[in-house]
Amino acid sequence: MLLFRLSGAGRVWGQRQSARRQYPCTKRSRRVSVAQSEYARRITDLPLLVRMDAGNDALENLNVCLNEEVDFIVKRNLRRESPEEWLMIAKQDGMCCEEREGKRVYLGSMEWTDKKLERPIRVVYQVIERTVEADG
Repeated sequence: MLLFRLSGAGRVWGQRQSARRQYPCTKRSRRVSVAQSEYARRITDLPLLVRMDAGNDALENLNVCLNEEVDFIVKRNLRRESPEEWLMIAKQDGMCCEEREGKRVYLGSMEWTDKKLERPIRVVYQVIERTVEADG
């Protein structure tokens, strides 16, 4: 799903949903993203916000947003990342809130760089540590 939200008024423009496929991101979706940002810029001077789901977290898509100077929120797909490593980062740098006995929620952010990214981006995370099940 691709969604452009015009800041301030909260109006949605350029929303696109596609049928669920194993690999929804294609070269065509990059062209659509650039075209939609150009259309949105024709109707507003306000900042643009793109919200993409985890299927669109490829570096190429993030670079499109960076190059088009569009703010973005992308749910990360942790398919190649260790939950234990995120917990370690969260414990070291995050803010902890114990919601109930046996459940800690860590919130935080960090700068993330990759040699394939145009420039560093800010990653916001929420890591939940459970040591006791909800039902005790």
